[in-house]
Amino acid sequence: CARRYPDLALEVHEEQTATLSEGLATGRLDLLLLALPLSTPGFTEIPLFDEDFALVTPLGHRLGGREGLPRDVLSELPLLLLAEGHCLRDQAL
Repeated sequence: CARRYPDLALEVHEEQTATLSEGLATGRLDLLLLALPLSTPGFTEIPLFDEDFALVTPLGHRLGGREGLPRDVLSELPLLLLAEGHCLRDQAL
C-alpha cells in the first residue's frame, strides 16, 4: 500500500464515539470505523456489516440455552462491560 500511495498517512485512534465524532466534525479525522448507530447530524453512515451480541454462560447456568433475554432480566445480571460512554456498552444495554 505504501508503494502505491506514498503520500498516504494512516493513523489509528481508539476513543469513545463522542471523541471520535468531534474529531470528524472539526476536520482532525477524515473518517471513522465504529459501531452504529451514530446519532450525530451532518455525517453519512455506510453500514459495513451486522454484528450480534451474545450472552455467554457456563454450562448449566440458569440462563443458558435461551433464545433471548428481556432487558429487565439482563439489567439484573452482574456483567463485565466496556466503560460508560462506549457505544457498544450503550447498544448492549
